[in-house]
Amino acid sequence: MNQSIKHIIAVSLGIVMLGVGIYGNYLPWRKSVAYVLASQKAANAKSLDDLKRAIVPALELNSPIGQPELVRNLANSLMSVIRNTNNTELIDASLKFLAGYYNPIIERGRGMSFGQDLYILGVIHEISAIQSKNPIYLDTAEQAFLQGAESSPNRPQYLYGLMDIYRFKQDGDRFKSVTDKILEDWPKDEKTRKLVEDLVIVVPKAENKK
Repeated sequence: MNQSIKHIIAVSLGIVMLGVGIYGNYLPWRKSVAYVLASQKAANAKSLDDLKRAIVPALELNSPIGQPELVRNLANSLMSVIRNTNNTELIDASLKFLAGYYNPIIERGRGMSFGQDLYILGVIHEISAIQSKNPIYLDTAEQAFLQGAESSPNRPQYLYGLMDIYRFKQDGDRFKSVTDKILEDWPKDEKTRKLVEDLVIVVPKAENKK
């Protein structure tokens, strides 16, 4: 192999390694640093628009990894906003803003933390229903918890989420089905049993709802 070919190969490998370094290390680092700085600005936000102006530029930075983690952080920030308001317009706008970033992750349907993504989606819509008194959000929460329970049937958080949903909906049949599953999986958990017994009292039986 002559020196010219060796030189070309060496230069090509150098370019490839540089590209890998930029794409695999620098871009995720730049995105995470930008998000940390944006979060600090967002802490002083007085409105949803202020939060968007602070957060969106960091979320829009290109990176091969890191987006789901940052979107979960955004969800937690918006969850805090929703917990502290009963302004229905603000709640709806917050959920629509989140959906723009969260829906692609949910639609992809996979990932190491996909179960956590489903749980957060369920919780934020459950809280939105409570704060806004709008039961329509319970349907989205229910679907998220059901999907989570289907993929991980023995993880308790989805079952407890569904138990709350059916209690709020006063759906006695589904409430009993979920609580039966909880007690089947954790028969010695007396705290859970007591909670279930207390909740059964306030949920009407299906035959009495007619």
